[in-house]
Amino acid sequence: MFVKSVRVYIKAVDLRQAEHDVLLPLKWITTLDLDRQACELGYIAGDLTPA
Repeated sequence: MFVKSVRVYIKAVDLRQAEHDVLLPLKWITTLDLDRQACELGYIAGDLTPA
């Protein structure tokens, strides 16, 4: 999901539709190209870590 006004993006996995166990560390590695593309467009990764 991209938020154009603040140039931040958040990656998410909908576990409700996963057919198998999801290895989240592997998922982040396999989406590195999405991070690269977002960076080239001027976006930064958002953080949903609770404060």
